[in-house]
Amino acid sequence: MKPYMLKIFLIIAGLLIFTIACSSAPAPPAIDPAQGAQMLAGRYTTTISAEDIETLDTLDPDIASNQGGWDITLTDEGDFTAELEGQWIADGNFTVNGNSIEVYIEYVCDDCQCQANVGRYVWALEDDHLHFRKVADSCDGLALVMTAHPLTRQP
Repeated sequence: MKPYMLKIFLIIAGLLIFTIACSSAPAPPAIDPAQGAQMLAGRYTTTISAEDIETLDTLDPDIASNQGGWDITLTDEGDFTAELEGQWIADGNFTVNGNSIEVYIEYVCDDCQCQANVGRYVWALEDDHLHFRKVADSCDGLALVMTAHPLTRQP
């Protein structure tokens, strides 16, 4: 191979490698559980209406009791509390791994049926709005509150 052909070959190979390296999307940053909990920490609100419940495909006859104003508090330590119209409903903990969140309901009010439930969701935080999409959750009440509307972070 002639020297100038070798130089051209090396230049083309270098440009090809550079193009491939620059065109690949960067990997999403890894978020450790503590960092994810800190990112989501805060008090959020949402309101569940009769219309939200009508669109839900559930056999739970008590689902209508979820109507009203909800306060969801997420802490830096990965704990959560849920209140409906100022009344305690449930608490437990959550873990964040990237854009996934797992919510474990540890304690619930006497009328609630979701103790020891684990809900799995994909989340996105846009400005002051926390969006959830259900991956798996057998508690229709939690799934309704988490997904009917974006949760709004309060100051």
